[in-house]
Amino acid sequence: MAKRWVRKDRRIYDFSLCDLCGTAGGTTGRCNRSICMACGSAQCSSNGLARGTCGICFIGLLPGWSGNNRKCSYKGCNNQAIARVDGQNSLRCREHLERGKWAGYIARRLAERNLAWIEIEE
Repeated sequence: MAKRWVRKDRRIYDFSLCDLCGTAGGTTGRCNRSICMACGSAQCSSNGLARGTCGICFIGLLPGWSGNNRKCSYKGCNNQAIARVDGQNSLRCREHLERGKWAGYIARRLAERNLAWIEIEE
């Protein structure tokens, strides 16, 4: 069985279309499963409603959202971008994400993931 991360404080209402995360948007039954390109956390695709980025690490791009197939913003780099940092048009690949103030950011977010998220069986 596949697993995915959902918020601990999620609310499932009568009008919720996803019985895992409680979102009222999307398809009936369950959201599509999406895996963050930066931190690797499986989650409901509706988490990408904020600029198409991960709800866990906040910067990782989620497949299926616009902008997830773009190139890294570093000059001369043609690698695929995995994260959106420092504004709308600043995209970074895995190699360039670990530079400057973003060094170790993903590891810190994953260490804090258990505070607000739980992993459940689908």
